Amino acid sequence: MTENYEVSGFSEMILDTVIEGDRFTGEAKSTDIIVEPSTDLCRDNGICTSSSITDISNHRDGKMRVMNPSGKGSSIGLIQSLGTK
Repeated sequence: MTENYEVSGFSEMILDTVIEGDRFTGEAKSTDIIVEPSTDLCRDNGICTSSSITDISNHRDGKMRVMNPSGKGSSIGLIQSLGTK
């Protein structure tokens, strides 16, 4: 996550994200990774994600779609994990 977000109830949005991990040591290769949803995020915040494919060949940042199926707003913090690779 690159900033804090408030996701309104019954809505979805696309968030700016940062992908962390050991794939960025040395020279980056043209690589797609699959990001799996965080079950903790859905359970704790009511915000759900889906699996996505992200190209990390030239950068560590990307976009991720999240949705809030409840009628109540929820926030996602700067250091919160949206998924795993």
